[in-house]
Amino acid sequence: AAGLNYLHTRSPQILHGDFRAVTHLAASRWTTVSTDGRVYICNFDFQPLQRHNLGMDSSLYLAPTTRRWLSPEAANLAIHTAESDVYSFGCFMWELYAGRPPFSNISGGELEITLRHGERPKRPTSLVNDDLWDLIWMCWSRGPRRRPTMARVHDRLRAIGEARTVTPGPLDVPSPPGPSGTLSTA
Repeated sequence: AAGLNYLHTRSPQILHGDFRAVTHLAASRWTTVSTDGRVYICNFDFQPLQRHNLGMDSSLYLAPTTRRWLSPEAANLAIHTAESDVYSFGCFMWELYAGRPPFSNISGGELEITLRHGERPKRPTSLVNDDLWDLIWMCWSRGPRRRPTMARVHDRLRAIGEARTVTPGPLDVPSPPGPSGTLSTA
């Protein structure tokens, strides 16, 4: 999320255009982890930057061929924006919990119809965190302008992570022996 937010806040704005697990986390040649634990994303599309340099509209370009991760507007209108990157990030999060690509059970024409109708994958059984599922659904909002920015997604993920952090409670240490000589855990 932090990486996409960084790309989206550059001037000119850089869109990733192909955010999915197979090109970032599953294939080590595409992912670099520094000694301090940072993950650097790559394999993003430089078309918006190239178009900006040519004086063209940098917010629109042809959608990538990875249809399963495309937002409805990218699938229907062949345009790609920061908001469609957010949608793809929602698919990416879903993919991490499901362990497979979105809509992997359908193909061809049925996939096209599913995407054009704006259907969403079902909640994976391994995704037990309701806040995370709600965030994925926010990323999948039908209206692109209703989707959160990547800055907001990043903030929500941090908050969800912090809420899951377990802080140790008081230790259950036995009290010194009472008058009867027995230990208690009072």
